[in-house]
Amino acid sequence: KVSIQLVLDEYKKFSLRSGIRLNHAKTEILPLGSCKNDMSIIKLKYDNSDIEIKPVKILKIGGVWFGYDSDERYIKNIKDRIDKMTRLMNRWTFARFTLEGNVILAKTFGLSQFIHLMQTLHIDFEDLKKIEQILFRFIWRGVDKIKRVTLQSDFCYGGLKAPNPILMNLTMKLKTFF
Repeated sequence: KVSIQLVLDEYKKFSLRSGIRLNHAKTEILPLGSCKNDMSIIKLKYDNSDIEIKPVKILKIGGVWFGYDSDERYIKNIKDRIDKMTRLMNRWTFARFTLEGNVILAKTFGLSQFIHLMQTLHIDFEDLKKIEQILFRFIWRGVDKIKRVTLQSDFCYGGLKAPNPILMNLTMKLKTFF
């Protein structure tokens, strides 16, 4: 509780210079270590008033869910994002774009949902295959007409640089080593 109060005091100093204010009504805290099972509301002072901060078991920071339960984290970070991507792609099924246009939409509204997650989290191979399946079902408006490898190739090899979530995920992981 003392360390949280010190953080709030520092944030107050930051607020005075930046003009950014803490919305304490929306502020949550994920208890760590020996305190992780303590879900009692924390009462502190901020900006000359008493505030309450609610402890939670899972919270979202920068688009990524953090918490203790790995299954719950995976569902919120990956499974829910796959469902969101599916809904986004379904919004565009009415439009009659060229094959090139469909590839661009698949990258923009589909694969872009996972780029940040690929940099930071593990994604199961089965889910990467599912993402690829959803994207190519959108691109072709049904069954594939040519091999995916061909469509994923560069322009000079007759491809359209179609999204390859499996290769992109591997590339993102390897970039952390170099």
